[in-house]
Amino acid sequence: MKVLLVEDDVGKRKDLHLQLVASFSEQGKDCVITEKESLRSAWRALCAHEFDLLILDMSLPSSDISDDSAPNEPESFAGREILDQMRLRRIHTPVLVVTQYRTFERGTVSLEELVAGFSERYSPFFRGYIYYNASSDNWRKQLGMHLTEIFK
Repeated sequence: MKVLLVEDDVGKRKDLHLQLVASFSEQGKDCVITEKESLRSAWRALCAHEFDLLILDMSLPSSDISDDSAPNEPESFAGREILDQMRLRRIHTPVLVVTQYRTFERGTVSLEELVAGFSERYSPFFRGYIYYNASSDNWRKQLGMHLTEIFK
């Protein structure tokens, strides 16, 4: 399996990487994981390579630190920009959104509202979300269940 993991938080990205390897291993599958940390680098990777799965954070900086000398604050809906471009270009790689936020846009959009909109707008490639919390193992179980469903 070829996985594109898009996450700007180093600790969260490491946790996700290790869990993806473990989950695929449990299913008897090998995986190659490409890691990106910004909207721009993720989009370049999606355009240049084919992936079996995209693990996508919602809040991302627009470019990698090395690409930009200007401050690069994460954008709340950078992940949605990637989904919009995938839909526009008919890239149907299965996507799992992994976020550690319960609300977006300064609390005006709940995670549930976001997911409902994504399910409608980005079907069939949006395959669900995982609420990441480093102090809980629930996200690990959710990831395993999603992977089993996507690759059955």
